[in-house]
Amino acid sequence: MGANPASSNSTIAQGSEFQALSIDPQTGFVTGLQANAALPERGDSFAMDPQGRYYATGTQDNLQEFGIVQLLGIGGDGLLGNVQLPQHNYPEALWIDSTGTFLYVATSDLANPIVVNIYSVNLQTGRLTETASSPLPNFASVPPYYADPTGSFNYGFGVDQNTAIAYTVDPQTGYFLQTANSPFPIPQINGSLTFSIPPGQQGISGPSASLSATSLSFGTIQTGTSSKPQTVTLTSNGGEALSVNSISLSGADPTQFQESDTCQAPSVLPPTKFCSINITFMPSASATGSQQAVLSITDNAPGSPQSVTLSGAGVAPPPPAPALTVTPDPVVFPAINQGTTSNPINVTVTNSGNATLHISSVTLGGNNPGDFTATNACSGPYVPNATCVITLTFIPVAAGQRSATLSISDDAANTPQSIQVMGTATAVPPTKPVASLSATALAFGAITQGATSPSQTATVSNSGGAPLHISSVTLGGASPGDFSLTNGCTASPYAVNATCTISVSFAPLLTGSRAASVLLTDDASDSPQTINLSGTSNPAITVGPAPGGSTSATVAPGQTATYNLQLTPGPDYTGTISLAYSGAPLGANIQAPSTLQISNGNATSFAVMVTTSGGAAARPFYFAPRSLPLFGTHSLLGLLAGAYVILLLALSYKGDLIPCPKRLAFSGALVTIAVFLLLGIAGCGGGSSSPSAPQTPQVVTPQGTSTITITPSAMSTSGKPLQLQPIQLTLTVN
Repeated sequence: MGANPASSNSTIAQGSEFQALSIDPQTGFVTGLQANAALPERGDSFAMDPQGRYYATGTQDNLQEFGIVQLLGIGGDGLLGNVQLPQHNYPEALWIDSTGTFLYVATSDLANPIVVNIYSVNLQTGRLTETASSPLPNFASVPPYYADPTGSFNYGFGVDQNTAIAYTVDPQTGYFLQTANSPFPIPQINGSLTFSIPPGQQGISGPSASLSATSLSFGTIQTGTSSKPQTVTLTSNGGEALSVNSISLSGADPTQFQESDTCQAPSVLPPTKFCSINITFMPSASATGSQQAVLSITDNAPGSPQSVTLSGAGVAPPPPAPALTVTPDPVVFPAINQGTTSNPINVTVTNSGNATLHISSVTLGGNNPGDFTATNACSGPYVPNATCVITLTFIPVAAGQRSATLSISDDAANTPQSIQVMGTATAVPPTKPVASLSATALAFGAITQGATSPSQTATVSNSGGAPLHISSVTLGGASPGDFSLTNGCTASPYAVNATCTISVSFAPLLTGSRAASVLLTDDASDSPQTINLSGTSNPAITVGPAPGGSTSATVAPGQTATYNLQLTPGPDYTGTISLAYSGAPLGANIQAPSTLQISNGNATSFAVMVTTSGGAAARPFYFAPRSLPLFGTHSLLGLLAGAYVILLLALSYKGDLIPCPKRLAFSGALVTIAVFLLLGIAGCGGGSSSPSAPQTPQVVTPQGTSTITITPSAMSTSGKPLQLQPIQLTLTVN
């Protein structure tokens, strides 16, 4: 065949031809073109009956520019049937279902999208007839299915290429019906199927019929509805052709079942060929309870008629109830600028039930209900099939994806119904400064008290439309003294898109969880901006007993109590620790180091010794005896008494040696001489008569329990005093 250069179709202008060649199965020789195998047109497409009874070609007339679909028999049977397509319509692709009773033609007229026309095939005459159901809905190319040459199924794949979906063909429409057990996995099939027909000769000499099932059960179906169809495959498995005379339903309830088939009875099925019979259970309103029927196939095979028992149960529908249907669902608004108002979208609410619907409320909720408005016209009772309208408007207050939920409360079974509402808002370039922070929180984790963490940085950007003036950057919050701030935002004003940085480090003086905040004050509308700071401080040092040591001791007076202790610094802390001691009891003194040098987690041992006073060798507390003078007080009194006696003797002397007045004078002189004599004797002892000085008393540590406190002090790496916990020692004196 030659080309048609005048054609506007480049494929037709180029030209091609279709040849059907016969291959000798014994020698492999190509014997040439079969008579009437193809007409002299340009070949476009080709399909083979899966059961090998015929093949179809799609060709074009190069001069008249129309397409022709032809059916040709296998084995030299010649042309069986053909269809001429309208002008400028071409058969770009062909496909035949597994039963061979439907031919699908992807037709193009060059100006419009491809449609798939459905043609029924009369297997007895080869006649092609376009069905009333043509074209095939939702297909822009021939079905991408694998037709099973051994059964009545056609296989496709879902999104997962290892999951197969089985279809049968509706004998009335040619549409594809998914089977009840689909989809099902086929591991590692990867979207490709290959069928094989076992080799060998027929084991039965005459005609024979085989059914894929002898019973079908449809379970429970609501009256007035239809089940999914179930398929029975009738196969001619004998050595001679099977003549199918009739296919019918009988039994107790044949009217509750419906039959359709591709057998086209009366018809003839050659050996190994098959046809399919579809059964649907359709219980009428009065057909409640068990329903039974029999599918009968009469033919020329032994055992005719072949039969399949059918069963199902009808149940009455539930009582009338309202139902609610919403369109559209979801509601999606086109993108608009932030702060503007969209065109409204009407949401239609329909009572799709069979009883009156009562709507009680319509509300907006979800993530961003403030970005949408709802004008509700649905507030009363609605009879079946009645409608009302809710008008939605999108008024975004922020940029980005915005969403809400429209909730309708009513007396339907699934109340409240929720409809997703969404829209996208485009940010409007700002005209004022905007302070944007790269981080609104800085977490420093756990470090040692007195150490300083690595700094963390937050970047401040002016993402607005005018210069940004930063007036201050300060630390605030609960524990600002535990953080150190380096302010890199001092070059105000900052132009649009300009940036600066704020660095913060964690240098805790106390232990535990510490928190503060950085406050950025500027002329942006949301000033001040806040960066939250957090960290955990572990103790700089831990003071406790050394291995084998203790914080308590018991001694007797005069003995020394020794406490073996150790001081352990936290990780990353190195420095000098000063130690102060207090609380020693009376008569005791403390001997211990006043400073210790520590380094990065390495424990340092030290001893505290408390020496008490007293004991068994100590004398009691009293005054020592004094030395007496040569003549003590008693001797002086004796002398005075003697002088008094001499005086009395002198007065009693009766001699005339001295007259009386003279006697008195004489006695007084004697007394005077005696007194002076005694005083002189009393003063002759010198210094030896004075008492000796008293001795200093000895102090004994009293019995009882005392608490000795060790108070450590140190500085942080930044030179600030740390608040450290003291340790207490217990001393008991028995």
